[in-house]
Amino acid sequence: MQAERALREQDLSAMQPALQQIQNCADRMSHLTTQLLVLAKSEPVSGGYELLPVDLCELAKKTCIDWVPKALQRNMELSFESSEESLYVQGDEILLRELLANLLDNAIFYGYDNGNILVKLHRYPTRV
Repeated sequence: MQAERALREQDLSAMQPALQQIQNCADRMSHLTTQLLVLAKSEPVSGGYELLPVDLCELAKKTCIDWVPKALQRNMELSFESSEESLYVQGDEILLRELLANLLDNAIFYGYDNGNILVKLHRYPTRV
Protein backbone atom coordinates (compact mmCIF):
# COMPACT_ATOMS: atom_id res chain seq x y z
CA MET A 1 0.00 0.00 0.00
CA GLN A 2 2.83 2.39 0.88
CA ALA A 3 4.65 1.53 -2.36
CA GLU A 4 1.51 2.36 -4.35
CA ARG A 5 1.21 5.61 -2.43
CA ALA A 6 4.81 6.53 -3.26
CA LEU A 7 4.35 5.66 -6.94
CA ARG A 8 1.32 7.99 -7.19
CA GLU A 9 3.32 10.97 -5.91
CA GLN A 10 5.12 13.27 -8.33
CA ASP A 11 7.18 15.17 -5.77
CA LEU A 12 10.09 13.47 -3.95
CA SER A 13 9.27 15.20 -0.66
CA ALA A 14 5.70 13.87 -0.85
CA MET A 15 7.10 10.35 -1.34
CA GLN A 16 9.31 10.50 1.75
CA PRO A 17 6.70 9.42 4.36
CA ALA A 18 5.64 6.40 2.30
CA LEU A 19 9.25 5.43 1.59
CA GLN A 20 10.08 5.77 5.29
CA GLN A 21 7.16 3.46 6.15
CA ILE A 22 8.42 0.92 3.59
CA GLN A 23 11.91 1.06 5.10
CA ASN A 24 10.55 0.68 8.65
CA CYS A 25 8.45 -2.29 7.62
CA ALA A 26 11.39 -3.94 5.86
CA ASP A 27 13.57 -3.38 8.94
CA ARG A 28 10.94 -4.93 11.23
CA MET A 29 10.54 -7.92 8.89
CA SER A 30 14.31 -8.40 8.80
CA HIS A 31 14.47 -8.28 12.60
CA LEU A 32 11.61 -10.77 12.90
CA THR A 33 13.29 -13.12 10.43
CA THR A 34 16.51 -12.93 12.43
CA GLN A 35 14.61 -13.69 15.64
CA LEU A 36 12.96 -16.72 14.05
CA LEU A 37 16.31 -18.01 12.77
CA VAL A 38 17.89 -17.55 16.21
CA LEU A 39 14.97 -19.36 17.81
CA ALA A 40 15.33 -22.25 15.36
CA LYS A 41 19.10 -22.46 16.01
CA SER A 42 18.59 -22.34 19.76
CA GLU A 43 16.57 -25.55 19.95
CA PRO A 44 18.36 -27.89 22.36
CA VAL A 45 20.37 -30.64 20.72
CA SER A 46 20.24 -34.12 22.27
CA GLY A 47 18.31 -33.19 25.37
CA GLY A 48 19.77 -29.92 26.62
CA TYR A 49 21.56 -26.64 26.21
CA GLU A 50 25.30 -26.33 26.59
CA LEU A 51 25.93 -23.27 28.74
CA LEU A 52 29.35 -21.75 28.19
CA PRO A 53 31.16 -18.79 29.75
CA VAL A 54 30.05 -15.59 27.99
CA ASP A 55 31.64 -12.18 28.57
CA LEU A 56 28.60 -9.91 28.97
CA CYS A 57 30.74 -6.75 28.71
CA GLU A 58 32.13 -7.78 25.34
CA LEU A 59 28.75 -9.00 24.09
CA ALA A 60 26.91 -5.84 25.22
CA LYS A 61 29.57 -3.54 23.80
CA LYS A 62 29.50 -5.20 20.37
CA THR A 63 25.70 -5.37 20.30
CA CYS A 64 25.41 -1.68 21.21
CA ILE A 65 27.87 -0.77 18.43
CA ASP A 66 25.73 -2.74 15.96
CA TRP A 67 22.60 -0.78 17.01
CA VAL A 68 24.11 2.74 16.97
CA PRO A 69 23.07 3.42 13.33
CA LYS A 70 19.42 2.61 14.14
CA ALA A 71 19.54 4.86 17.20
CA LEU A 72 21.06 7.68 15.14
CA GLN A 73 18.18 7.42 12.64
CA ARG A 74 15.90 8.48 15.51
CA ASN A 75 18.43 11.05 16.79
CA MET A 76 18.90 8.92 19.90
CA GLU A 77 22.06 8.53 21.90
CA LEU A 78 22.97 4.91 22.63
CA SER A 79 25.71 4.38 25.19
CA PHE A 80 27.27 1.53 27.12
CA GLU A 81 28.62 1.67 30.65
CA SER A 82 30.22 -1.00 32.82
CA SER A 83 32.15 -0.99 36.07
CA GLU A 84 34.01 -4.11 34.92
CA GLU A 85 36.42 -4.96 32.09
CA SER A 86 34.88 -8.41 31.81
CA LEU A 87 31.80 -9.93 33.37
CA TYR A 88 31.35 -13.64 32.72
CA VAL A 89 28.15 -15.65 33.05
CA GLN A 90 27.25 -19.19 32.03
CA GLY A 91 24.87 -18.93 29.11
CA ASP A 92 24.11 -19.18 25.42
CA GLU A 93 25.85 -16.32 23.61
CA ILE A 94 23.46 -16.28 20.66
CA LEU A 95 20.37 -16.10 22.88
CA LEU A 96 21.90 -13.44 25.15
CA ARG A 97 22.82 -11.32 22.12
CA GLU A 98 19.30 -11.67 20.72
CA LEU A 99 17.83 -10.75 24.12
CA LEU A 100 19.81 -7.50 24.21
CA ALA A 101 19.09 -6.79 20.53
CA ASN A 102 15.37 -7.18 21.22
CA LEU A 103 15.57 -4.76 24.16
CA LEU A 104 17.47 -2.23 22.06
CA ASP A 105 15.05 -2.61 19.16
CA ASN A 106 12.11 -1.91 21.49
CA ALA A 107 13.87 1.04 23.13
CA ILE A 108 14.64 2.60 19.75
CA PHE A 109 11.27 1.84 18.17
CA TYR A 110 9.10 2.90 21.12
CA GLY A 111 11.41 5.53 22.65
CA TYR A 112 11.33 9.25 22.14
CA ASP A 113 13.13 10.97 19.28
CA ASN A 114 16.25 12.70 20.62
CA GLY A 115 16.17 10.32 23.61
CA ASN A 116 18.94 8.49 25.40
CA ILE A 117 19.43 4.75 25.79
CA LEU A 118 21.95 3.55 28.36
CA VAL A 119 23.01 -0.09 28.55
CA LYS A 120 24.69 -0.52 31.92
CA LEU A 121 26.28 -3.61 33.45
CA HIS A 122 26.94 -3.83 37.15
CA ARG A 123 28.33 -6.75 39.15
CA TYR A 124 26.34 -7.50 42.27
CA PRO A 125 28.28 -9.01 45.17
CA THR A 126 27.85 -12.77 45.42
CA ARG A 127 26.59 -14.25 48.64
CA VAL A 128 28.33 -17.23 50.08
